[in-house]
This record gives sequence, structure tokens and C-alpha cells, in this order.
Amino acid sequence: MMLYLGLQLVLLVIGISIVARVWRASALDGVLCLIVPFYVLLPMFKHWKDPDFDIRWHVLALFVCASAVVWAQFHAAREVVRETATRQALLRDAAPESEDVASAAAESAATAQEGDDAASEQARLARYQQGVEFGSKAAAAQNAAAQNAAADAAPVARSHEPDTPVRAPSAAASAPLTPQQALARATFQRGTFERATLGFAIDVPSHFHVLAAGDARRIEASRGLPGDAREVAWIVHESVALDSSAAWYVRVRWLSDGWVPPAGTLDGWRLLQQAQRGRSAHLAGSGGDLIGYAIAPSFSAGVADWVEERLPAGAGASVLDCHALRLGRRGVLEFSVVGAAAGAQALCDASVRLLARSTRFERGADWSPAATDANRAPYSLAELIGAAP
Repeated sequence: MMLYLGLQLVLLVIGISIVARVWRASALDGVLCLIVPFYVLLPMFKHWKDPDFDIRWHVLALFVCASAVVWAQFHAAREVVRETATRQALLRDAAPESEDVASAAAESAATAQEGDDAASEQARLARYQQGVEFGSKAAAAQNAAAQNAAADAAPVARSHEPDTPVRAPSAAASAPLTPQQALARATFQRGTFERATLGFAIDVPSHFHVLAAGDARRIEASRGLPGDAREVAWIVHESVALDSSAAWYVRVRWLSDGWVPPAGTLDGWRLLQQAQRGRSAHLAGSGGDLIGYAIAPSFSAGVADWVEERLPAGAGASVLDCHALRLGRRGVLEFSVVGAAAGAQALCDASVRLLARSTRFERGADWSPAATDANRAPYSLAELIGAAP
């Protein structure tokens, strides 16, 4: 490259000297030598052997130097081609090694991912076993927001097909069942859970499934628990094993007492004072003493929700009771998680509120603040939340 640049410089000097020598003989010839290719040959023959304007040797040097420039240019081009070919050969030789490195990196990443998945699974199981959390709060909040938006839109028809086939009753159906046998006979359903006789349907969110009242009562009976005539279903997250000591589920109950008048703005402090004087007999709960509201009661668009912190009788730690009520014209649909672990109020409240907003009543059975002709419930919403004073 340096040789090429040096020859270009020499060629420039020779050209300037030729133009200067011709210019002294004729300015026109000097200008034409600059702009017309090979015009320099004409003044060379015109002033052949003229001691003042002879340019024979200048022209010879010009052609020799121009030939050298052309040679240097081709030489540089060959060097570039040779370097390119060498680089490509090196890349071809290194390709197998690069593939091995990439394969090793992929295997390492896959191993790390498997480790992360295993660690995540162990952490999730530990949370369920300890009863501290129901799952990832961030994932639940995102899922709740997405499902709330879907519930506010027009309902979409869903499949009524259950997850497991319905089993025919056996001869030993009346015999007492163990909890494992009751769970084995349960039928988990997805899609839309509908109760036409009560006038409502629940669009069950993804990753949740439903146990109807018969299966829920059978499981409760196998555990020695009293039946609940108001209970219509359990809604369970698909990752929850109901035979686990840390199992949680949403109890769905129907309060068929009639239309509940609007509450306006709920006074959390006054409701707390009322509830501490006497617990409401209408809602599911842990009993014991009411410590306070982990999430204060609120009411909007026919849905009320709140979270109570309670200390059950004989218990050494407080628990959470999460409630959401979807008001209807003929009654109230209750969604409750009872005995949730302390610190899980955000996820617990999001779960019941999501299901309440996923509920739709049949035409004419939805709640409105001015349904004065409907059968009126013997309590107000404030009394239902905080118990009658």
C-alpha cells in the first residue's frame, strides 16, 4: 500500500513538470494536456529535441511510473483476495470447534434451566407446605388483572366438559368414605360453572377448576366437618392438592335472602367496630376474634370485597378470611377463602375478587341500586359485612 501511494505521488510530480514545461511554450497546449487524455504526445513531437521545451524523457518517465502504479494496484488487490481466502479458511477450520462450544453452552444453559425449574418447584411446594403463600403474588396479580379485563367484556361460551369422567354411583356409595376416597370420586370441571335454578353462571378463569356442591360436601363429610346448605361449589387452583395440609380453595355460597340495598361509601372503622361486637352469621369464616381488616371493605359495580384478620379460638397465630360478594336481584353470591396464611392478603383478595367479577346473572337477575320491587333482604350490605350492631 505504501509503494502504491509513493508511485502516485511520483506520478503527480511528473505530470506537473510536464504541464509546466509545455505551458511555457503554449498556454493552450498546457491546458489541453490537463484535460485531454494522451494530448501530451502532440507537444512532445512538436518540440522534439528542443532544448527548452523537450519533454521526451518526462513522457517516458510518466508512462513507466503509470505502469508501475497499475502493477502496484493489482498487487494490492491480490493481497486483499489472499487475505480474504485465508480468513475464510480459518473460519471453516474453526467452525467445528465453534459448534462444540455452542453445543456445550446450550447444554450448560439447559442444565441451569433445569436447576432453576427444580428450585422453583421446590420453592412452590415449600410455600404450600408451610401455608405461607398460595403462589407467586406477582403472577397472581397479573393473572387477576387479565381475568378482570376478560370478565368485564362480553362473556364467551365455554365448554361444560369435566376434567374427569362422571362416575356412576356404586353399591357402597352410602358407606363412609375416607378423604382419599372422596377426592378420588370427585369430578373436577372447567369452563363455565352454571346454576340455572339460581340464575347465575361463573366463567371459571384458566388454571382453576370447580368441584360441585355434592363433591364438596362428600369431602367435608369424609373429614368429619358439618355440611353447609348454602355451599354450591369449591373453586380450586390446578396446582393445589386438596389432600395437602396447606390446601386452599374458594368456597362459593349462595345467600338467597333477596335484594341487598346499595351501600354507598363503606366506613371501614365503623364496620370494624360493629364486626368486633358480633360476627355475621351469614358468611363463612374462621370464627374467633376479629383483629382488624387486612384490606378494608370496598364496594363497586355490585361487588364488595375485603380481608379480615382473625385469631381463631385456641390458635396461636392469626389467619386471614378473604371475602368477595357479588350482589344479585334475588340474593348474594359469596366467594370466601377461610383460614389463609398471614401475609397472603393480596393474592387471597385478588382470587375472590376475580371470581366475583367473573360471575354473570341471567337476564333480569342482575343487581341494580334501584330494584325497589324486588324481594328485600333482611340486612344491608354494611350489616352483612360488619354484622348488625
